[in-house]
Amino acid sequence: MDPAAVAAAAPKPLAIDGDLRKLLISAPSGSTAWGDYPDTPSWISVGELAEHSGRSAEAFKNLNAREFRRAAEADWMKDGLKVRVSLIQFSADRAAEAKSRASGYRLKPFADDANGGYQVDSEASYWAETTEQFYLGTALAQRGTVVMEIKVFGTQPVDPEVLKGLAKQQWERLV
Repeated sequence: MDPAAVAAAAPKPLAIDGDLRKLLISAPSGSTAWGDYPDTPSWISVGELAEHSGRSAEAFKNLNAREFRRAAEADWMKDGLKVRVSLIQFSADRAAEAKSRASGYRLKPFADDANGGYQVDSEASYWAETTEQFYLGTALAQRGTVVMEIKVFGTQPVDPEVLKGLAKQQWERLV
C-alpha cells in the first residue's frame, strides 16, 4: 500500500486542529491597541485567560479541571468600545464541558446556525479595584473542542447589533 495514497485519502483535520490565531477575526481598521493586550491575534496562557476574570484563582482552577489545551485572543478599542475575541480549546474528552463557560448567561441567538448566543447587560459593573463603571456584552458558542468568547465593554450599554455582528463574523470563521 502506498503511504502517500493512504495519507491523501485520510480525512483532513478540522480547521480547529490548526493555528487558532488564523481563525480569529482581525481588529477593524481604525482600531487601536487596548492597553497591554495584543491587538493582533496572539497566543495566551491559561494564567492570562484566568486573569480576565474577577476571580482569577477560581478561573485558573476551572480551566485546568476542564483540560484547557490552548487559547488565542485579539483585543482592540474602537468607537469607545473595548473588544476581546477569544478562542479557547479544551481536550476532546472534556469538550462537552467547555461550553459551561456560558452557564449563568441568558443567551439570545446571534445566528440561526450557531449553538450559542449573546447577552447584553443593562446594568453597569465595576472594573476590579476601581470605581470605573462599564457595561458588558458577551457572545459565546462552541464548535468541537473550541469555545468562541467575545466580550465588548463600553461606558454606555453595548449595542446588541455590534456584538451580534462580531459574533457572526467569528462564528463564520469556525464553520
